[in-house]
Amino acid sequence: MKKFKFSLILLLVTGLMVSFATEAMAGGIGFKEKEKRNAGQIAYDIVIIRPAGFLATVMGTTIFLVALPFAAISGNVEEVGRKTVKEPFLYTFNRPVGYFSSIKED
Repeated sequence: MKKFKFSLILLLVTGLMVSFATEAMAGGIGFKEKEKRNAGQIAYDIVIIRPAGFLATVMGTTIFLVALPFAAISGNVEEVGRKTVKEPFLYTFNRPVGYFSSIKED
């Protein structure tokens, strides 16, 4: 149990570190730069939204893997992958900290 807690904390810390790094890399691409951010929004994003987005990405990947055979049969693997994996991933890791706008896909 102790090892599990350590792994979970390590995973969350790594996710937070990646979220900080991706803001610098994202450069605000695909987001409204006119939005004003305040300290409360930034803190809420870092403490609540980023970890929840990371969990949504992990859960979405699991759901995608379970749904993959059915999606392949019906021919909509791309749509299922986009909704369950890509969108949560982009919202978590490719969004500047404190911005809550939706993702604009190219």
